[in-house]
Amino acid sequence: MNLPDRQSAPQALTPALSLYLRKLVRQNLDRLALSNATAQAELDPIMLFDRLCQPGSLSEATIQELVVAVDRHQVLLQQGIKGRQALHQTEEGIFVLLGLRLTQSHAGGTILIVDDTPGNLRLLSSALVQQGYAVRNAINGSLALSGAKTIRPDLILLDIMMPGMDGYEVCRRLKQDPQTQDIPIIFISAIDGSVDKVKAFEVGGVDYVSKPFQIEEVLVRIEHQLRISNLQSRLEEQNLRLQEDSQNRQSLELYYRQLWEGSSDGMYRTLADGTITEVNQAFADLLGYDSPTQLIAQNIADLYTQPACWHEFVAQMQQKGQVNNLESEMRQLSNEVIWISTTAQSLTNEVGQVLSYEGRIQEMQDRNAIAQRENSRRRLRRLLISLFPKAVAKRFIHDPQNRFAQNFAQVTLLLIAIDSADLLPQNYPDKIINTFNQVFNLVETIAAKHGIEHLRSMGTTILVAAGVPTPQDDHADRILRFALDLQEQIRPLPMHMGIHSGPIVAGIVGVEQRLTYELYGETLTYAHYLIHQSIQEKILLSAATHAALSGSYNLKDNTSGTLESYWLDG
Repeated sequence: MNLPDRQSAPQALTPALSLYLRKLVRQNLDRLALSNATAQAELDPIMLFDRLCQPGSLSEATIQELVVAVDRHQVLLQQGIKGRQALHQTEEGIFVLLGLRLTQSHAGGTILIVDDTPGNLRLLSSALVQQGYAVRNAINGSLALSGAKTIRPDLILLDIMMPGMDGYEVCRRLKQDPQTQDIPIIFISAIDGSVDKVKAFEVGGVDYVSKPFQIEEVLVRIEHQLRISNLQSRLEEQNLRLQEDSQNRQSLELYYRQLWEGSSDGMYRTLADGTITEVNQAFADLLGYDSPTQLIAQNIADLYTQPACWHEFVAQMQQKGQVNNLESEMRQLSNEVIWISTTAQSLTNEVGQVLSYEGRIQEMQDRNAIAQRENSRRRLRRLLISLFPKAVAKRFIHDPQNRFAQNFAQVTLLLIAIDSADLLPQNYPDKIINTFNQVFNLVETIAAKHGIEHLRSMGTTILVAAGVPTPQDDHADRILRFALDLQEQIRPLPMHMGIHSGPIVAGIVGVEQRLTYELYGETLTYAHYLIHQSIQEKILLSAATHAALSGSYNLKDNTSGTLESYWLDG
């Protein structure tokens, strides 16, 4: 594009020329791109055109070339089909002068002619090829159907009176096939009755030309239908892009809304005068309000303890367009004063006028106090996890009033009783404590390995459970694998093991200073019975546990008990 002559007065497009060119650009907007790839990211064709309309944007020579090209374009429009190719070439030249390029050329398209008369085929084919169309021929209905699927023409010229399958039937079948139903069909026939024309439109035709025909008429009708089809395709593409853009915009808005609502910082937006238009729940919580709506329409300047705080905020915004970690005092609803740190930015219009502010505030607290509170939370978490299963402890931290009472239809319990009297005499208390500390740590490690819970240790008795507080389909297998693993690693410490499966009730009991996670039900009672029936270094399981197993184990009948049970050897 030529630069304007610095010696002459700035030239600009006349209003009439500008209006004509703008209309031409808009008609082809979805097929236009900027010639300069670097500018592509900054401007769209309409924005570029608006700049070109400014005085001095185009040289006098370029403007004169545009005047000549537009005059030629108007003349070619009046020539109709005869000036079709020249019209398209002129349009492309105009776009080049404007710094634009067509991403899709004015291709003639492919036309399928279906006629059993060779003379008609030759005449139509010759005329269409001269106009830049690609032409395919078919002499009967069967060839027309297969050809339409294969080449997917942009338009079909279809004769009605043909041997075998007539044009009406060909049209019906084309419209019933999803691959060909959108191809426009123009009927050409010697039949000139109104009933026949109505029938042609009923089966799906878009136009009707009577024989003998004038080739100019056929060309005009073809051009008209192709223009309609092309516009419809472009409209569908634009709709799809709009839908995709809308979906992307909605997804982006949802993403930022989730960030806004889920932020632990106080997020806010205000008008330029400080009127609050939006805050999140964290902002309301920080200032002691129940709901963000209580702050809407208030002026954020009134929340500061001193007017100077707001004036300093505005001064930094005017100077830099943003503030980072600006420290100031705000007053809570209870009238208590808190120190806050503000990070924000201003939103402006194209001339730099401030429209709004948006940012976040954080409460500034003594670091020792923050660390002390965090340590207290950690200690509470460790204490609760030592009292409860981890899943229950995490839920209890967020809902300490909930007792989490539940029925569990199928769990497996293992009771372990360690015989320590002979190995650990009572006159060695340190040895007793150290030994059982090692045992309990080993139980915890192996339980975590098998995904089960070490629920309680009462002296020399240990309770382990699978399927509670989180249901597990393989609860019985997990307990048996745990028992075998523990038995292998805890030798030579003598112990009894009893395993039973069944329903259980579980929940938190006790007062705030002394809470435990307890199990209730006959399943626990029966597990106690089995442990008393077992012998040292043996694992005794009930018939219910045996029925719940899915793996293969070496089991032997226990003939000494009053109830059906089994010894587990491996």
